[in-house]
Amino acid sequence: MQAFVFPSEQALRVALRSGALPAETLRGPVRVARLPGGAVEVSPEKPLSAAAAKAVLALGAVGQPPSPGAVPVSCWAAAVRPEATPLPGKAPPLVLFTCASQARALALAGELVRLGADRFELSQGSERALLKVPSPPWYALWTALEHDGGLRAFVPSPPGQAQVFVELGFAHPLEGAAAAEAQTLLLIHGDGRWDSLGEPRWLDSGALVVPAPLAPPERLAPGPQPRLEVTLTLRRSSATDTPALWFAPKGAAAVEALVRATPEDALDALTFAVAGDVVLLRPRPGRTFPGTLPGEPFARLAELPNLYLPLGQALEPPLRRDRLRSWLAADVDQVTLLTEAKGGGVALHTIPESAFRPLTEFVDYVLEGGRAVLETWVRRATFDFTDFTSLVDAAPQAAAGPATAADAPGTERPTRTRATARPSRPLPVPVPSPQRPPAGPTAVTVGALGSSEVEAALRREEAAFLELEAPADSPERRHAWLTLAELNGHARASREANLCWVHALWDAPEGELRALAARWAATSSQPLDVLLGLATPTPEHGRAVVAHALSAALDAAGSVRQRAGAIATFLDAHDGDLDVRTLWLGRVALARLSGGDALGLAKARDRVLTRLTRGLSLERDVPRFLRVTGQATGGGGERRSRVAHQLEAIWRAFHETPRKRTAVEAPPANSLAYVGFELAWGFARLGLGERARGLREQGLKVLPANDPVHGYLTAVYGARIEQALEGVAPGTPLPSALAQQLNALDSKSRYLVDRLRQVSEVLEPQERLDPINDYTRSITNDDKGREELGSLRELSDPAALAQALAARQPTADDTSLTPEERARLLDGLIDFLPQLPESAALPLLGRFIASAERLPTAARLAVLEDALKVAGHFGRAALVRQLALGLGSLLTELGPEGVAQQGPALASGVRSLRRVGLRDEAKELLARATRLLKGDEPRTLLARLALAQGFAYLGAMPQAQPVLDEAFDRLSREKGLIFERMKLTRAAAHALSSAPTEVALAGLLRLTTQLAWVTDSLSTGPHFCVSLVDYADALVLGHVGDDLTLNEFTRRFLEEDELLVRRRVHRDAGALAG
Repeated sequence: MQAFVFPSEQALRVALRSGALPAETLRGPVRVARLPGGAVEVSPEKPLSAAAAKAVLALGAVGQPPSPGAVPVSCWAAAVRPEATPLPGKAPPLVLFTCASQARALALAGELVRLGADRFELSQGSERALLKVPSPPWYALWTALEHDGGLRAFVPSPPGQAQVFVELGFAHPLEGAAAAEAQTLLLIHGDGRWDSLGEPRWLDSGALVVPAPLAPPERLAPGPQPRLEVTLTLRRSSATDTPALWFAPKGAAAVEALVRATPEDALDALTFAVAGDVVLLRPRPGRTFPGTLPGEPFARLAELPNLYLPLGQALEPPLRRDRLRSWLAADVDQVTLLTEAKGGGVALHTIPESAFRPLTEFVDYVLEGGRAVLETWVRRATFDFTDFTSLVDAAPQAAAGPATAADAPGTERPTRTRATARPSRPLPVPVPSPQRPPAGPTAVTVGALGSSEVEAALRREEAAFLELEAPADSPERRHAWLTLAELNGHARASREANLCWVHALWDAPEGELRALAARWAATSSQPLDVLLGLATPTPEHGRAVVAHALSAALDAAGSVRQRAGAIATFLDAHDGDLDVRTLWLGRVALARLSGGDALGLAKARDRVLTRLTRGLSLERDVPRFLRVTGQATGGGGERRSRVAHQLEAIWRAFHETPRKRTAVEAPPANSLAYVGFELAWGFARLGLGERARGLREQGLKVLPANDPVHGYLTAVYGARIEQALEGVAPGTPLPSALAQQLNALDSKSRYLVDRLRQVSEVLEPQERLDPINDYTRSITNDDKGREELGSLRELSDPAALAQALAARQPTADDTSLTPEERARLLDGLIDFLPQLPESAALPLLGRFIASAERLPTAARLAVLEDALKVAGHFGRAALVRQLALGLGSLLTELGPEGVAQQGPALASGVRSLRRVGLRDEAKELLARATRLLKGDEPRTLLARLALAQGFAYLGAMPQAQPVLDEAFDRLSREKGLIFERMKLTRAAAHALSSAPTEVALAGLLRLTTQLAWVTDSLSTGPHFCVSLVDYADALVLGHVGDDLTLNEFTRRFLEEDELLVRRRVHRDAGALAG
């Protein structure tokens, strides 16, 4: 037997397509071996004729003896592997699903019926089951792409026959060359395997799906209609309402302290009422109090002026506004408060509206006796400080003295009291429990070390972790996490220890998992019953509950299984404060203890994915030594200090640089006030609250308070600054009161506000605005585009939101709308999908992608880019890969001009690819677009800068730096239209935000050199200079974006850690669902 070696698979394809070999020869069996360097060896089972062998050798093959490891295949075409291809624009007309078990096939059949695809055929065999489905729903196809439960999808190849099928997402280069024997099916897998199946026996779905027998009908006699009593209750809510009233039982002392510590002009904004020992505080209409008020905050219910409920709670069941008014707040002269009753339900508290009087009317400022009052207050003062991490002190200092037990991370510091107070009891040093289960192969012994030795060992292990070159899920990493968990436990850093424990447990093998969980549970100083009974548990108590529950679930402990209900109640109330890994392990443990609660675990998966919309939280999910502000290698505090220093220099430049202003530009003081708001947000992101609030107050003194445009914009900037100080994500929704204030503006005021929102990513980090078109529609009463999406923002129920999205999808197919309007609608609808559970979001995503097929290429590419983000959010790596292939094909179709227009969309898709581990695909997509972009006109340079940001994000600065240098050179000269310069400045700042710190800060400073030329002649002139605020926004975002404030190790850790979290969450939920 002679073997023929082809230099590559491509050469083999050319040979098979050349026609040199007869069809009969090509259908014969061969043996295939893949050699180093990509060569392919083919050995025919039946020797070729001399003429055929000569023809093959003439095509570049080399003859040699067969290799011993060659694999037999059915024909020559089977030696060629399929190629990955983009998914078709619409569902294939026929799809063959293969399932590893009959149970999986029946589950798929049920899902198809639920999704409305009730026409299919089923064949059940001993090894696998088949379903033949015409035009199946996209959700079923995407589930098959992930191979969930052994599910795969195949489509006819070539179309129009039903014997040869190739796996969905692939195409065989020799389509039509493969042939199945009579009465058989041939399945070509994406990895190159060929399966031949005997003729299936098909069962029609009409015979498969039958209704369950019904009981005989019961004749119901009409009777008097009863009145239904529904008990109103209060439940937790994620709504971001604004506090409007404070309820302070026994609050007289707190109000007295407030009065003594607050300036009179601030107190003038408050009214108060007293009822016994209860004090109520409420801001005056149109006024805000700049500080924190004592008592429990309440918000208005349904915006009724005299009905309040505790902030963060909602009334269950929800009632219409008119019913709330008639039932609970009919008397407008009475203020009604709803609280949770002791026995359940809702308790009402009412007080006359006339009881509220200005607080300053009851304050007398006197000089006599002031000193005695102060001394009395000092003597009885007790300060109970919460944990605080300093930007400088969080990192260990090389020059510092030896650490003490009180300085150890996570150590509870003694309460600071007056000198005569009783000294606090020394904190006990934890000792390893004698009942601890025997350690597994990864045991770490630290019990014999002293406190200083433990501290030193902990610092060494943290440094070693940062230097460890190993994958995130490797045994080496897992052992390092375990060592850090033990050391942090002995250092009494309970938060850090628990975070390390859950990392060590996350991908532990089954053989070690039970012992590790038992060791984690043994670190808790309190038994499970005590923890479940705590009235106000801390996050560490919550982690201890999860540790006990997980250990019991793996150990099948019957006593704990009986407490599953109590554990579920505890987690429902308190797991919102847990890190994402502990939250998930707790829900997995609860599902096991409950006998396999697949629905509960699916809901938990949706909650986890919602949390991951903007990635892992540095403060909640990441151990302290990995955060920039507290790395074992230091540098985080210095980095933030450098950023803050440069922002101060930029603020001075805005004040000191003479500008060439147009005659109609707004007064400089107005524009500088808004520049100050932008910088205040930047300082807030850095944790510099005093500086941020100072800049905000400075701007408020300049702008007229009675102007509706300034009134709204100052309020929304204030809300964004407070959000940044609280550490919430930049895309967090604004309070609903601000949305109502925005919608109440007249058309002209709304236009002016939207012009600023359009250029400020601080105000609108996600929504894409078109103020001019919106204004035109508003004055012509053609507001269809805004109406399509505006009402959706008010929906908090996922089922109602899914129904509303589905109802609006047909509008995207309305050909009476322009392609731009339809694309904008689809873009807006897709933005809501991460708020839905995966089972509802992915079917809708399929419908939206199908609607995009009827759009022009450029609009279709923008929709696919948004779809890529949603697929990445749900961790659907196979779907992300398919969408990336589709984007690549559209790039070629668009050509250089179209790619220049869509560059920013491509760059943002890079993050979605990297989040699901497709780093190579991300680089290839950027490289493909880069090859198409030629020329130096402004639009092309903008697109290249967007791609440069993608390269910088992937760590490929050699590809990004030349583009940045070209942008600096162009911006250093006073030429070009101002709006083009602002676009170029923003694109360069975005690219720099993903670059290393040294490169980024130097580049951002170079961008400030064009300040002297920033001005405009827009219609916003009386209020502010849009271009100046646009310029400031770009600079601030460049300085305080997430990428710049993270070093490369932490950035890579977050990326890999999020991928591991998504992978485990989908794996656990899929396994339990069957």
